[in-house]
Amino acid sequence: MVLEPSEFDTKERILKVAASLFKQLGFSKVTIDDIISNLKISKKTVYKYFKSKKQIMSAIIKNERLMINAEIQNIIDDQTISIKEKLKNIVDLHQDKQSADVNFLYDLKNKFPDIYNEHREYKRKQLPKNIEKIIEIGIQKKEIDSNINKEFIGLLCLGAAEAILRPEVLRTLPFNVSEAIDEIFNTIFFGIFIRKE
Repeated sequence: MVLEPSEFDTKERILKVAASLFKQLGFSKVTIDDIISNLKISKKTVYKYFKSKKQIMSAIIKNERLMINAEIQNIIDDQTISIKEKLKNIVDLHQDKQSADVNFLYDLKNKFPDIYNEHREYKRKQLPKNIEKIIEIGIQKKEIDSNINKEFIGLLCLGAAEAILRPEVLRTLPFNVSEAIDEIFNTIFFGIFIRKE
């Protein structure tokens, strides 16, 4: 189905408002009526694009994934930031915008494990690949030791992210997502940079 520009705008507005409401209130507490009242549109308009709240949630996750992919490519291509910054930014982005709200991810995991698992599996494949790309650039620029096994570092980042950045774990930690990412980053990458003497 090809959407006209105005139809595309309507669909995107629905997703933007729904995402905001889901993150603020939790998926279960948001109704289609809440979405339409915020947008000043009819239920018929929402149902023209989405058959259910679950379909809206799935589209939100896919949209955010596309945005994150574009941002990651920009980070990889950006010649103005250091390799260390690139690695940090990649790890941050792979936790994506939902991670800023632990309750959102917790809700997603409990209400829609299929969407959560698909999203998690996608990140499982992408994070190591993107870390490896940045490490390769760092090796070429002689900022990272060429003896480093980039595949292992990619898997190490993935393992740390999966162990610590799960909604049920984050809810028990005395720090937020950003601080957890900083700890993972500093712990994993502290020793791989070539020291300038």
